[in-house]
Amino acid sequence: MLSTLSHITTPSRLPANCIPQIMKMGRYQTGRYLSIKWLPQTERKASRWQVIVPSKITNNMVERNRFKRRLRAITQAADIPSTIDCLVIAKKESTTHSFEAVLQDLNNLLKNLHRYG
Repeated sequence: MLSTLSHITTPSRLPANCIPQIMKMGRYQTGRYLSIKWLPQTERKASRWQVIVPSKITNNMVERNRFKRRLRAITQAADIPSTIDCLVIAKKESTTHSFEAVLQDLNNLLKNLHRYG
């Protein structure tokens, strides 16, 4: 009999039930390859984030999931401030550019958060 693997949750992953609140009340900032929507949080010591890849980017589910994994790696390499809940939303342009270019764009967006915070 095959054993089933339990879903491994990451403490920094934003739960799905928090996404509508951020989409409705969050602050928005857009860059060249990505957009972010965030809400400041004071009661937690660690940031939480979620990656969103719209179906407009590609209708192929395999490509979209591969791109989500790539964006999760970029998000883990980025310097996300410790007091926010953040949605990272992909743009079509981000699929054709390098890991470093998209990471730089995300870091630039995160540096500018204090202006709008």
